[in-house]
Amino acid sequence: MAPPRLHANDREPIKRCVRRVRMEPDPDGTYTFRARSFSRERGRVYRCRINPQTGHVWCGCRDFEFRKAPLNPTLFSGPLCKHLERAARTVRQAERRRANAATL
Repeated sequence: MAPPRLHANDREPIKRCVRRVRMEPDPDGTYTFRARSFSRERGRVYRCRINPQTGHVWCGCRDFEFRKAPLNPTLFSGPLCKHLERAARTVRQAERRRANAATL
């Protein structure tokens, strides 16, 4: 049975990016994220890791673990779960800001 629909005034805005656990990447360049699931009522939190230099990605959700991971996806190619897609968008924005700050 589907959950009851919420009135437009009761809906929370959908976040376009994920909250970063670390503002700066690890020494190896990996960003670590917490991504909340919007498909679950209480919003389970999954851990995501993205390395923009090597392209290595990982997420703790079942979709990534059972469907996407066997296909060996990277940041540059292959299917990503919705949590990694949001995290990848945030990493690209952070890297763009970092590059712009370096040129100033």
